[in-house]
Amino acid sequence: MTKKRRPRREQPPVVLALPNNPVVDIDSLTLTITDRQLNNFYEEVERAWNRKQMRKRKSRVVRLNEAIDQVLEAKTEVEDIKFEIEQWKEGLEGTNFEGTLKYEMLEECLQGIEEVFEQLEEVTYTDGDIIFPGMFD
Repeated sequence: MTKKRRPRREQPPVVLALPNNPVVDIDSLTLTITDRQLNNFYEEVERAWNRKQMRKRKSRVVRLNEAIDQVLEAKTEVEDIKFEIEQWKEGLEGTNFEGTLKYEMLEECLQGIEEVFEQLEEVTYTDGDIIFPGMFD
């Protein structure tokens, strides 16, 4: 009894648009473009590369760790924004702006950001808290 091999999954080719007015030398297989064209071309290649990386299947552990890293990064970003709004509000204290609409808007904004920050603070995870079963466990 022979085991049938699963056919290899073929990915569609990546199509990249060349920059406007490139100089292509077919004999030496070179493409000559300006710095600006290179920057735009690099961005397009980077997007194609990211799409390719997304097609690769990642393990559940890797995907969970990436998600947790994104939450921790979000927590830091929200904390930075909270600090900026607090500084802005403190800058208005002791001036004639304390009773203004802008001051009240800053207070409401700060309350909302603090709620989001508190919710993010509740997220806790240390590597190894969750053990995924293996195929042959």
